[in-house]
Amino acid sequence: MSRCLEAGERIILEILLPAYGLPSDTFGPLDELVVEDMSDGGMGSFRVVSTVAERRMGSQVAEGWYEDSDGVLVSVTINLDEYGALFELDSMKLNAMPRLRLPRVVDDVHVGSMPR
Repeated sequence: MSRCLEAGERIILEILLPAYGLPSDTFGPLDELVVEDMSDGGMGSFRVVSTVAERRMGSQVAEGWYEDSDGVLVSVTINLDEYGALFELDSMKLNAMPRLRLPRVVDDVHVGSMPR
C-alpha cells in the first residue's frame, strides 16, 4: 500500500543525502515522495513508487545508522535504481528483529558505517 514518508524517514533522507553530496530535494520534494513498505520482517525498509516498470537497484549512494529504543543499532542505506532515480531506503536492525522506532531528531542519525 502506498503512503507518504513518515517524519523519521524524512529525517534520515534529509541527513544522509546531503552528507553524500546530494541535496535532499535532488529527487523532488520529499513531501511528494510516495513509498511502499518492503517485506523485511518489520525492519522499516521502503521502496519509492515510480511510473517506471521493472526497476532494479543500481547503486548505494549513502549509509548511516541510528540507535533503536532498545539500544540495538539500525543500519540504513539509500539506494538508487539503474537509471539514477531514488529507489529505496534499506533498513536493517543488527539483531534482525523488527524496528521499534524511527529517528525523532536529526541528532539521532549518524552518517557512515556503523561502529564495530
